[in-house]
Amino acid sequence: MENMIYSEFSKYEEKLKDSFREKYNLPDKELDEIVKDLRAIVMQMIQLMRDGKSVHEKFFSDIILNSVDAIIGFDCDFKIFLWNKGAESIFGYSKNEVMGKEFSFLIPQYLLEIGEKDFLVKEVEEKGFITNYESERLTKDGQLINVSITRFLIFNELKEKIGSVGMIRDITTIKKLQKDLRKEKISHLSVKSFQVLLTVFQTRLILFPVMPIIC
Repeated sequence: MENMIYSEFSKYEEKLKDSFREKYNLPDKELDEIVKDLRAIVMQMIQLMRDGKSVHEKFFSDIILNSVDAIIGFDCDFKIFLWNKGAESIFGYSKNEVMGKEFSFLIPQYLLEIGEKDFLVKEVEEKGFITNYESERLTKDGQLINVSITRFLIFNELKEKIGSVGMIRDITTIKKLQKDLRKEKISHLSVKSFQVLLTVFQTRLILFPVMPIIC
């Protein structure tokens, strides 16, 4: 963008000189000084644009790199080019250990065998994204963790696909809590059901006492 602005200005320098010469009848030396000043103003504007862009880029870069969720960038060959601190914390691998590696090492073998990797690739390619897909992944120490996966394609300024970005949240604790709550609920229902059955049986005995059998 900055190069385009400067290039366009350069194209119109002579036209600016001609315009000022015609309107104000200025000598060439003064016209050169005016154009020089205008060029300096354009350069200052470009620098301001760069500074503003740098601030925004740093802001978003800090969010991505320091997110507690794993944010992983993949190129078109599904090799990792972005690995943030969240990914290091969740999976236990440092950035240097994973850069350039194909991402399947994070997927448990049993999921690879049933085709989950191919499913995810196809889903993202066809739809452009996948959101809140729950699965399991492997950490560096071999631990299985529950994860929620969101992944989407990324494109350059020419709308050409350059890869994809995955955001992975560790939901192991949430899944454990849900499981414990289900167990507690089932246990509670079992006790309550037993109490109801006992009450019904006792009521039946009161209403319809068992008569002694006389032989």
